[in-house]
Amino acid sequence: MKSRLMIYLLVFAAVGLHAQQVTFRGVNHCGIYPNEKNLLKTWPAGGPEKLWVADDAGKGNSSALACDGFIYTAGLTEDEQEEQLTCFDLSGKKVWQVTDGSGACFAHPTIFDGILYVRHGSALIAYNIKQ
Repeated sequence: MKSRLMIYLLVFAAVGLHAQQVTFRGVNHCGIYPNEKNLLKTWPAGGPEKLWVADDAGKGNSSALACDGFIYTAGLTEDEQEEQLTCFDLSGKKVWQVTDGSGACFAHPTIFDGILYVRHGSALIAYNIKQ
């Protein structure tokens, strides 16, 4: 019994060490990501270099979620009548965009096991994004 428990603990520890961080603000939800490398120690006077801007991400207050080489965000359409979910690659190029749902758009996309979850108004919608 003890050896079985030890095997389970080792497997869970190994999986946890190699899991990608997708929780809000990091492991302890404090905005500190200890495994990140080559980050600025001090900010330049004019701020960091702006790499790109995506103007077609929708209106709203949703944060962006970066996972497995893509960035996901939710927002309202230009006429503010429907909600949209947008996926960008890491260079800022739009990969896809779906319009789905209505209502306030303050949701933050969440990914678990290849399924992207986002709240649109009163609905919770799941998208299969497995590659």
